[in-house]
Amino acid sequence: MEKRIVLVGLSGAGKSTVGAMLAEALGWKLIDTDAEVERAEQRTVPEIFEHSGEAAFREIERRVLIQALQRSAVVIATGGGAAINDDTWSEEALGHVDNLTVWLDAPPDVLFQRLLDQQTRIEGGAVRPLLQGDDPLIRLTEMRRDRAPYYRRADLAIPVGSMEVNFIVHLLAEAVDQAGVRQIELDLPGGTSRIQIWNGVSDHLASVISSRWPGARMVWVISDEQVAEHHLEPVVHGLENAGITARPVTFPAGEASKSLAGLGLIHDALLGGGVERADVVVALGG
Repeated sequence: MEKRIVLVGLSGAGKSTVGAMLAEALGWKLIDTDAEVERAEQRTVPEIFEHSGEAAFREIERRVLIQALQRSAVVIATGGGAAINDDTWSEEALGHVDNLTVWLDAPPDVLFQRLLDQQTRIEGGAVRPLLQGDDPLIRLTEMRRDRAPYYRRADLAIPVGSMEVNFIVHLLAEAVDQAGVRQIELDLPGGTSRIQIWNGVSDHLASVISSRWPGARMVWVISDEQVAEHHLEPVVHGLENAGITARPVTFPAGEASKSLAGLGLIHDALLGGGVERADVVVALGG
């Protein structure tokens, strides 16, 4: 069972609100890193930014997060920039096996409106750093683009733009169980999506495919070249060791591949390789 849940994402995504309700539902303690920073420094986050600069704030925030990750039975609501460096995602920090990391994602316009709404409720409070400057919406849009590669390292990403907070909390509470396997069902307008999460998912992939698609002739493992360099080999070997024929299909990394032309490359590889209706396609992300 996980010892802690860590919520990441941009300001306005609802990490503090979801974190407080989730901690109550689980009977755990909430650690809000922004609140802990302010308690330690006896200053607000905007005041730290104004008088000490962002670099000083990030160092304080990093120390607070590392301390929080030493605790058990906690829900950690991080600041928007707490998870945007490689060291933070190491196995000694967010990448630890006992963590369940969750990216709460929302469109920039939704985040902007939430931040404005929050600001109007703070009488005489300092303006959030994100709301300062000429065009905060453009800044939020660029920030999401730049930080998304880090946030995508989370175990689970939830699009929270139009979701009720109670539903998000329910999903995450259901994701924590005693067996170490988390299963979530998302009931969406287009149908039900069943999600299972494990630590070391490549060790379980063969058994899932064998039980759900016993007639599969071939498993096609699709990944971009960057992810493939780090993760493709153990996935393919795990399938083949279980007697399942696996064939990798890779494509160039980067946003340019997220296009009809990129999709065409995958289609050509599948059709050229003789894909059949009963085959299974595995999308390998990083």
